[in-house]
Amino acid sequence: MTNSGNPYFQVTGTFDNPNISALLILCCLPHSISYGRNCRSKLVYAAVFLMLFSLILLKSRSVFFAILIIGLLYIFKKNRKLFVSSLVVLSLSIPLLFFLKEDSANGRLFIWQTVLTSGVEDILFGFGKHGFSQNYMLWQAEYFNRHVESDYSQVADQVNNPFNEYLLCLVNYGIIIPGLIVFGLVKWLNKLDFIFDPSKVTVFFIMVFALFSYPFHYYFVIVILMVCLNTTNRRMSNHSLPLKKPKIVMVLSFPLVALFCIGNYSLMEMEWRRETDSLNFNEISYHRLEKKIGDISEFQHDFAYKLHHAGKFKQSNRQIEKYESRRTSYDVTLLKASNYLELKEYGLAIVNFNLAKKMIPSRFLPKYELYKIYSAVCENHQLKVKIAEEIAQTPLKVKTSYTISVKAEAKRFLSIHGK
Repeated sequence: MTNSGNPYFQVTGTFDNPNISALLILCCLPHSISYGRNCRSKLVYAAVFLMLFSLILLKSRSVFFAILIIGLLYIFKKNRKLFVSSLVVLSLSIPLLFFLKEDSANGRLFIWQTVLTSGVEDILFGFGKHGFSQNYMLWQAEYFNRHVESDYSQVADQVNNPFNEYLLCLVNYGIIIPGLIVFGLVKWLNKLDFIFDPSKVTVFFIMVFALFSYPFHYYFVIVILMVCLNTTNRRMSNHSLPLKKPKIVMVLSFPLVALFCIGNYSLMEMEWRRETDSLNFNEISYHRLEKKIGDISEFQHDFAYKLHHAGKFKQSNRQIEKYESRRTSYDVTLLKASNYLELKEYGLAIVNFNLAKKMIPSRFLPKYELYKIYSAVCENHQLKVKIAEEIAQTPLKVKTSYTISVKAEAKRFLSIHGK
């Protein structure tokens, strides 16, 4: 593992996020340990050691927590005299894991709190497939509208996932479906003997990891989960059923169909990438691509952005409407506000800049845009003073030349025109 170059993580491993790399290694660990115990191979032991060392480098708290839980269950099963002391160790470890990345932990707690207070209006059936992505940033904006001086304002950011698969399923589909899934898995793992089954331990690791991250967004996790469930069920049935020819054809055709779909999607994405990187914006090509991959939110965002820079502000907002049917985000809200500003629809521009400001209170851009509108267009001295005070009081989360100059301009204005 070498330094990733990622501004947020020193080591990421194979993926852009160290948690997913850590999960992949964690899923390999139970079977590796089981195989090592059976064959007594030094090479396997060395591989296990490298896996554990890699997990330490990746610093994934979810993985550490999952290992601690399985270790506690193992001790409870093998030597209950040590269970109380092990429980104390676990209790002390939880605060350490929290403070290992305190801002990140506080951010997740804030997301969960916001969802549980605002996203339970339709807890029985949920908000639909795009329920979380379409509503969360609006809930976050509403929270900061009610709690202007909240300490969470410095950790809040753009959120596309609640970092909890069960909570995501709850918001999207209601309590019935996730309840049945959790009940089935808990019943499947109801005996502590599962800790001696590497396949069941792997499933347990994924279940614990899903409490703090988004593993089911990665296809390899789904494949591992299906393989482990199938392996365990066949072992529990005490015999393996022979595959008949139709079943063999189905089993062999599935990866071929999946490969074809992935290849076709990759070709479309490569075409999209060529259009994105092109110096000349071709609206006709984008409309053609929209028929193929128009259900991808990122494509609608990119299309709206390109239309904005081409000076087609109304068309850009129409693409934003399609985007917001699936997702709401800070960046797209800013883009919509900028479109209205260019169209001289200042009332709607102010509404959307204010919404973006409440979504992520630590950002300076929407506040400064409002400051400029109140200065040049509305000529409202009271509102200008108010937004200048807000800019001056906003802590510098990331020091850049832009944020420093904006803050300095607001302070200069207040020194002359402030109350």
